[in-house]
Amino acid sequence: MIMILKCYSKVLKATYSEIRLMTKTISFAIMHFAIAFSVAYALSGSFIVGGAIAIVEPAINTVGYYFHEKIWARRHVAAQAFDINQNGAAMVKA
Repeated sequence: MIMILKCYSKVLKATYSEIRLMTKTISFAIMHFAIAFSVAYALSGSFIVGGAIAIVEPAINTVGYYFHEKIWARRHVAAQAFDINQNGAAMVKA
C-alpha cells in the first residue's frame, strides 16, 4: 500500500513532459504487444507461443524505449544549451 501511495504521489508531481513520456511509452507498449502477438502467431500458428512472445519481447523493448526517449530528451536539452552558448559567444565577439 505504501508503494502505491509513493507512486501516486510521484505521478501527481510529474511535469507535463514526464506525463507525456509515460503516456507515449504506454501507447507504444500496447501497439508493440499487438504487433508482436500477430507476427508470432502468424509464424507459429499457436496462441500460446504468440502470447508468450507478445508478453516477453515487448515488455523488455518498452523498458528500453523509455530510457531511449529519456536519453534523447537530455541530448535535446544539451543541444539547446550549446546553441545558446554559441550564440552568446558570438554576440560577445561582435
